[in-house]
Amino acid sequence: ICPYDIDRAGGVQRHILDTAAALIELGHEVVVIAPRTKSSPRENAGIEIHRIGKAVKQEWFGTGFEISLALGQERRALKALMRNGGFDIAHFHTPWTPFMALQALSGFAGPAAVTFHDTPSPSWSGRLLARLFRGFSRVLLPRFDLVLTPSDSPKGHLVPGAGQEILVFPPCTDLRRFTAAAPQARFQDGRLNILFLGRLEPRKGAMLALAAYHRLRDRGLNLRLIMAGAGEQEGMLRDYVREHGVAQVDGVALDVGVSS
Repeated sequence: ICPYDIDRAGGVQRHILDTAAALIELGHEVVVIAPRTKSSPRENAGIEIHRIGKAVKQEWFGTGFEISLALGQERRALKALMRNGGFDIAHFHTPWTPFMALQALSGFAGPAAVTFHDTPSPSWSGRLLARLFRGFSRVLLPRFDLVLTPSDSPKGHLVPGAGQEILVFPPCTDLRRFTAAAPQARFQDGRLNILFLGRLEPRKGAMLALAAYHRLRDRGLNLRLIMAGAGEQEGMLRDYVREHGVAQVDGVALDVGVSS
């Protein structure tokens, strides 16, 4: 059960789809349930996807997500699918994202796993959100038979039930799609290439990556940082490059390039 637009590029979506593909290769049957959105459906290697409920895109606490809800006939269809779909286990992702995941959970009586992907930012709003998560997790976690996080970071705002263990399950990402990519000659000059790929926002660590790279270069290491993405910090990153003389940014072969 995915709380987000499954056809929008994102780490949770990639984790779900690549895990599903890997399970199918092992001979399992997998169904993905996600909210219905305006995105054009993507080709997902034969994975069966049920789009139920309506989702509205939101920007909150420095990231984008969808608030989804199944009403009327769609709510009844979701309940029926969870009760009569023949699922041996249901895997919920960030179920406190309102509201459809909780609707699906209320209609499922079998074994359930959950993965919490999110880590609130260190800002005041992030600290408030973490407190809310801790309180909610006291009620929510005992419902699950297996509690997973992709790293140790989300454990800080989760309170497991008595005897319950939170396990780290690194994100499942199928890298085979990149194996046929031809090396780019401009980056084949003996330097160690470091790629930052993600939204240029505080919670993704773009500025931290650039500052760390700057320090490493000052130590004389033969490195190149390639930044790919877009977001609110793009201007700050370009300013940092200029003010600290890290590299010239001109969109060609650079030590540091910030692009969309």
